[in-house]
Amino acid sequence: MGDALRRALDRPVFLVLLGTLGLLIALFAAGLGVWSLVQLGSLGDLRPCERDFAGRCLTEREAIAEEESWSGGRSVDTTPTWLLTVAGSLPSAEDTDRLYMEFRRQDDLGELRPGMRVTVVFAGMDAAWLRLPSGATLESEEHPRNTWAASLGVALMIAGPSLSAVVTGVRGRRGGWAAHTPGAGFGPDRWWLLSVVGLAGFVAQLAFPRPPAGLVILGVLLLGGLITLGVWLVLPRRSSGRHAR
Repeated sequence: MGDALRRALDRPVFLVLLGTLGLLIALFAAGLGVWSLVQLGSLGDLRPCERDFAGRCLTEREAIAEEESWSGGRSVDTTPTWLLTVAGSLPSAEDTDRLYMEFRRQDDLGELRPGMRVTVVFAGMDAAWLRLPSGATLESEEHPRNTWAASLGVALMIAGPSLSAVVTGVRGRRGGWAAHTPGAGFGPDRWWLLSVVGLAGFVAQLAFPRPPAGLVILGVLLLGGLITLGVWLVLPRRSSGRHAR
């Protein structure tokens, strides 16, 4: 499998097609990020829906918090999931009154307890936040504030290798688009710095608004590795062999 992939990557036409597909996926992810930013900017202007879940408006549902779960354990998972029993219909096509909401660590999350009556606020069809009896609000993972940076980070991570593939394929086309050109040069280059930036941004947004200690340590280690990789990619490297001077 590895040899077959390596041979495929030595053909310019495959590199260009693969890179183009990656760029389309990156463009889609970037579009989701931009849309989330537009949604975030318009949240203050949203009004209650005349018809539930109809367009960019707010729909409220009363609910009871049932139980909290952690997919990776409290020490690892940064986004606990709460199961809620909702009174009234939900935007999902399934006939159910059960709703799962994920929350990042935030100031008032400790107030949420099993059996508490809360209000789920939907922005369009997304369960964006939860209103507690105290009046405090908890933003869910579906809130635009928590989705725009992740989408743009993923877009940059995909765009780096994709651009590199397209550029490498176009540069190696002189022997023919389908020609086998060993050592065409596809691999980490300056375009991959986009992936470095995207990965750093993706990790940074996971720490918002209250980073857990484990994520801080991971971020510091990752940042050191990314800086090292960035310097290695940017600094010129001396040629070897008979072309060296």
